[in-house]
Amino acid sequence: MKPLYCIYILLLNFQLSYVLVKAYTPIPRLNNDRIIIYGGFYSLASPAVAHDLSVLDIRNKPYRWFTPNISGTIPPTPSLHTANVVGRYMIVTYGAIFSQQYMNPDVYILDIGNDSEYKWVTSFDPILPPITSPDPNSIHGYSISSGTMVGAIIGTLISGILLTIFALMIYRWYKRKHPRATPNL
Repeated sequence: MKPLYCIYILLLNFQLSYVLVKAYTPIPRLNNDRIIIYGGFYSLASPAVAHDLSVLDIRNKPYRWFTPNISGTIPPTPSLHTANVVGRYMIVTYGAIFSQQYMNPDVYILDIGNDSEYKWVTSFDPILPPITSPDPNSIHGYSISSGTMVGAIIGTLISGILLTIFALMIYRWYKRKHPRATPNL
C-alpha cells in the first residue's frame, strides 16, 4: 500500500493522474484498509433507503465486499448524512430519514475497531494515540538542504553580477554608436 502522501486522482476525462502531496500525514487512524458504505438511497425518483452497512476490504486484490456483524441498538438508516472516522469510531450525523419523512437531528456512533463485529454505541472514549511531531527533514516536509540553499544564493549573486556587467556593456556600446549631438554656441 502506498503512503498517504501518494494520491491518484481520477480526472473528468477518465485519466488517472498521480499526485505527490507535500504535507504531513494526518493523526494515526485504524488500518486504512476499509471503505464503509452506510445508508443512502437508490434514486431520486424512488428514495428507497439502502438499509445495510457494507464494507469494501482493500487489503488484498481483488477487493472484497462484505457485511459485518453489527450489534447494539441500530438507528434508523439515514440518507444525505455525513460520516467521519475518529479513532476507532465512525460518527454519523444528521441527514434525512425517508422512512419517517423528517430531517434527522441526531448523532450516531459506530465502533468499527473490531473487524469481525461493529457495534452501535451511545458514548465513546475519544482517547487517540499520541501525536508525534513530524521530522522537519523528512520527505513529507518542505525542507531544503543547506548545500542547496548556499548554491542557490551564490548562483543568484553571480547571475546578478553578470547581468549588470552585460547591461553596462550594451549601454556603452549604444552610447558609442549614437553620440549625443552637441549644440553650437
